[in-house]
Amino acid sequence: MLIQSSKQCSSTSKYQVKSKCPLYAPHINDLPDEVLVRIFSFLRPVEDDLPALAMVCRKWRRILQTTSQLWRDLHINPSVYQYYHFSMVCCIFRVYGFHVHRLTWYKNSPVYESMFALIPRLYNLRYLRLPILWTRVVVESLQTLSQLEYIQINGGFSLTDEDLELIAESFPKLKDVSLNACWRVTAAGVDDFLSSLEHLETFKLKINSGLPLHDVRSEQAMREGGHIAHTVSETLHSHCLSVLCLHFVPIEMDELWTVVKRLTSLKKLSISNCEVNSLHSILFTAILKRFNVIDLISILYIQFWLFTPGKIKCGAPYDSTDLQNLNLEIVAKTQKSLILKHYRLLQVNLLSLSTPLARTVVLYRCHVSDYALQMALHGCPNISHLNLEKCRTITKVSLEAQPLKFLNMFGCRDIHRLQLDCPQLLAINLGQCPNVRLYLAGVEQDINAVCDSSIQVVKPCENIRWTHDYPPQLYVCG
Repeated sequence: MLIQSSKQCSSTSKYQVKSKCPLYAPHINDLPDEVLVRIFSFLRPVEDDLPALAMVCRKWRRILQTTSQLWRDLHINPSVYQYYHFSMVCCIFRVYGFHVHRLTWYKNSPVYESMFALIPRLYNLRYLRLPILWTRVVVESLQTLSQLEYIQINGGFSLTDEDLELIAESFPKLKDVSLNACWRVTAAGVDDFLSSLEHLETFKLKINSGLPLHDVRSEQAMREGGHIAHTVSETLHSHCLSVLCLHFVPIEMDELWTVVKRLTSLKKLSISNCEVNSLHSILFTAILKRFNVIDLISILYIQFWLFTPGKIKCGAPYDSTDLQNLNLEIVAKTQKSLILKHYRLLQVNLLSLSTPLARTVVLYRCHVSDYALQMALHGCPNISHLNLEKCRTITKVSLEAQPLKFLNMFGCRDIHRLQLDCPQLLAINLGQCPNVRLYLAGVEQDINAVCDSSIQVVKPCENIRWTHDYPPQLYVCG
């Protein structure tokens, strides 16, 4: 509020001075507590030194001590060892710890003992994610956190079945559990653990993640991994499993198919370094959103039938140089995009796609022949954005697509003929295509002349990349 000068006031009637001349602006402490809470909520507890505001006045100290929403979420990033930073975190744990509901640590950062010793003070904690190795001592130290609903457990070779049983007893209200890299637990132990959690809603299981192969105990972990996957799929809590990652697990196709079809809520399936002889005719669940195939041995044929809406990304099985046929059929009514990336280390002779409603199709760094590409595009009649970026084995492309608006051929260095019959075409990216000859509706075009028409063209001499979105945007690194 602006303050009027005394000279301005003297020019008015003496009877009007009191009503028209405010003598001071309101103090910030005259604001209601709700407004101050709203202001304080824009400050981060650790990074913005929120506890320091308690030293301003008694009112602020009272607001900080009685307002839970200011301290609900804490994210600790101790990347730089600074005494003030640690003292601030310890102050929050001691004074305001009963307000904290969610505690996360910066990934791969150290959790120092001085801080960990104060975590049991957070009696109302609901969500805990620490980048530490869970041991018997850790579980016993955290037993006071009986209100926990989410935990991420990294067990290594330290966590045993008995420790899992203690976790279930200590945290009976768990709803969301992530079991990562627990190499010593058995199928029976995991089964008992899940059966003890009455309120379980979501379960994530990563078998043998980061397994050290040089350790003599890794062989037992590999053998037990398949048993754990089978056991979890057969329990009453199989519908809770949303993420399944299999690493270094010898498993047959039939066994994998048996496990997957029982997991009705599976959203992510990742398979790497597994001795799968063939992966054929796998029908995934209706809500599977992410699938990774990495380092599978001796795969000759892969066929997917996916009913998943939204966006699908498939990464290449890098070490499977024998792959010849890839059949991907997508029949979701709301499927919008399909992205295949990094199929560059193998020669795919048959690429069969069936995505009748996909608007965006991206083949990034894929090693496919001209014939395989032509056959694949027959199953995608409604493409609006086709991205063939850095598919350097393609030499000739012929497209007759009514709805196609954007075509990205960036980095296709070996292409020499591009024939298009696309009346709605708006833009073509021919960057780093030095030998390309462009044909529109059967007539060869001068690329420089086309640039002056209604179609935007990135010339072969230009180094301009597009994003994989629809509509594509200029790609900016970083």
